[in-house]
Amino acid sequence: MQLFYLTIVWTIFYVVQAYPSADYSETRIISETCEEDFLLSNTTRSKLDCGNTCGENPECRRFSFCSSDSTCKLYQHGTDCIMSGDSTSCTCYRKNTGQNGDGSTTCPVGYYGNNCQHVVEDCKDAFNKNIQSNFEHQDILTYIKPVIAEKPFEVMCELRFDGGMKLLNRKYWCSDVNFNRSMTEYEQGFGNIVGNYWIGFNSLITVMYSGSAVYTLQVMLFKADWSPCMIYYGGFQINSSSGYSFTSSFITHNSDVDNCGDSMTGSMNLAGNPFSTYDVDHTGTNKCASRLGGGWWFEDSHNCTRSFLTGLPSNMFWLDDLEEEVLSTAWINLLKN
Repeated sequence: MQLFYLTIVWTIFYVVQAYPSADYSETRIISETCEEDFLLSNTTRSKLDCGNTCGENPECRRFSFCSSDSTCKLYQHGTDCIMSGDSTSCTCYRKNTGQNGDGSTTCPVGYYGNNCQHVVEDCKDAFNKNIQSNFEHQDILTYIKPVIAEKPFEVMCELRFDGGMKLLNRKYWCSDVNFNRSMTEYEQGFGNIVGNYWIGFNSLITVMYSGSAVYTLQVMLFKADWSPCMIYYGGFQINSSSGYSFTSSFITHNSDVDNCGDSMTGSMNLAGNPFSTYDVDHTGTNKCASRLGGGWWFEDSHNCTRSFLTGLPSNMFWLDDLEEEVLSTAWINLLKN
């Protein structure tokens, strides 16, 4: 009995000592062929030692440990751990707060304050608060809490150049995600935020309706040879009361990057048309969402659209001016002016 008691006491002591400066929550392991960049990878004796390594590193906000090979990985941002292959022996933890030796506090990205008690309103707010200063990459998983949001939620923010928020992410080399979804799913969002992903109209509306800001929609496409192009839809708005139709008052492009061309408000103007899915299709007998295999803004005609970025990778297109180009990657970002 005495030996059993000492074992319990030593275990409690060891757990407390293993995390001297950090508080963690266990999160999920997500299977995905697109693995994330990590801050550090090494081997440790145990999950506790891995947590201690993360706790001692001010830049670590998440760690994973796989007992099968004792691999410990540290990450700069994010909540869940993305892994390919067998992850049955792995666990993932997010650092809720970390008290560092210099008196500073490490918070999940988007949280700030001595006790991580505040949350940025949106990606632009995170950009303005210089949250991106210590990160090597421009796309950062960030918690935001718009004014009308009940609780914070995680989005992908572009925090190096303009503070944009990713709405759509298509990467042909990542795990396939079915985009032929119901309207409810398009409202809630789906996919893997670091791979193939749709943010969801509920989150988008929460961000856009939390003030009187003006927004721009940025479309960035990569051809099969990885050459990029962009187009910007200025004065962009989404109307939740008319089937998530969009309006845009002007288009611009970046002189440093090729212009994709206007396939949303050009020769076939989709502005004002409601968003259609296979179960809520506003194109009558043309059944555009069902025929093309994904939700999008369509015209009620046989041709349906000149742009389509939510189909199978082989069926994504942007006809003005990319014609029959095969698209390897497609991003749609929301920029707050």
